[in-house]
Amino acid sequence: MKITAHFNSPDSADFAAGALKRTLSPLTKIETENRHNINIDTGINIFPVFNLASITPTYSVPVRRNNSSHTNSSEDCVLRVICRKEEAAEASRIIIGFGGRNITKI
Repeated sequence: MKITAHFNSPDSADFAAGALKRTLSPLTKIETENRHNINIDTGINIFPVFNLASITPTYSVPVRRNNSSHTNSSEDCVLRVICRKEEAAEASRIIIGFGGRNITKI
């Protein structure tokens, strides 16, 4: 049985994949795929940069880089699992527990 689920972040998908590998049979195939480039947000930290020619420090503020090709959807990362039919319910439970959405079973 093939199960596909979407996650909000690659970390959530990786944690789910690890739990699936520990729980399901060794013959299970698990893979993750990033669907979109995720914005890099360096936060609002301010880093002091000292100018040797001046007594007063100058500051460098990191800026959020906005990637126009990224949409805010729940399809940032896709997890695919191929497992035995009798393991499908347990796999779905684990996926939901780690935040999986739009779960399809084939």
